[in-house]
Amino acid sequence: MAEMSFEAQLETLRSRIEPLERLVHTLAGVLPPPLRYHSGMQHHGFRYATPGAEHFCLLKAVRVVSALNAALELARCGYAQEIGVLMRTLVECTTHIEYVLSARDDAGKLLFAVVDSAADL
Repeated sequence: MAEMSFEAQLETLRSRIEPLERLVHTLAGVLPPPLRYHSGMQHHGFRYATPGAEHFCLLKAVRVVSALNAALELARCGYAQEIGVLMRTLVECTTHIEYVLSARDDAGKLLFAVVDSAADL
């Protein structure tokens, strides 16, 4: 079997990221959109009105997809060490998602109903 070119291999990886991107977009569409936030000082941004475990997991999943896409671009430029750093971030985010989703009561309800710190998002 002929070996694939490096670009073809990267494109194969890219095609495997696309379903994850679609899933994240679908999940984002289920939740109410974030609101523009202004603290009255220098802080501008977007915040969810009542963030919960779903929002936490969504934002962690966004970070995972972003890391995967960034890794492809770094691979094109030959930055292997930086890819390793991103993969550590990816593993950390997926571990956070797994932890939150595994914490359920006897009825199957998530125990983490509200994320206490916006910094965690």
